[in-house]
Amino acid sequence: KEQMIVSMQKVLELDRDHVQAMNYLAFSWAEMNLELDKAEKLARTAVIKEKNDAFILDTLGWVLYKKGQYKEAMAVLEKAHDIQPTVGIISEHLGDVYTKQQKYDKARELFLKASEAETDEGRKKDLFVKLNDIETILKAAPVRQPASNDFSAGSDSSP
Repeated sequence: KEQMIVSMQKVLELDRDHVQAMNYLAFSWAEMNLELDKAEKLARTAVIKEKNDAFILDTLGWVLYKKGQYKEAMAVLEKAHDIQPTVGIISEHLGDVYTKQQKYDKARELFLKASEAETDEGRKKDLFVKLNDIETILKAAPVRQPASNDFSAGSDSSP
């Protein structure tokens, strides 16, 4: 990966408007948890140049997720998912954000969608781990009960 990073930086030295190099470098840094501020700057620049590219939006959302900016990441990743709803990695990233936002039903739905689209067995395993984690959380959640079981009309429940 280090050689790829050097190569992408060289591409940007030669052509500072090379959107795919910006995107690839930003995503790689996010995956490695390195240079997240630089990654965000590159991803935002790439989005300005290609605002409807779901993969570039995914990169920006993933960088924001890695920085702990879950609300903004969610908005960006939802847009990416709206543009490319069948791309597994985008579904997975949005599922990860939903998990952080405690939107477990939505996360489960997206992890299922991502696992159906995934062909790599290692990635499928990772998705099933995430699904199992969500299922465990959902099973442990208490069932919501009404504030009062007395719904009879006109009754005075005061002592």
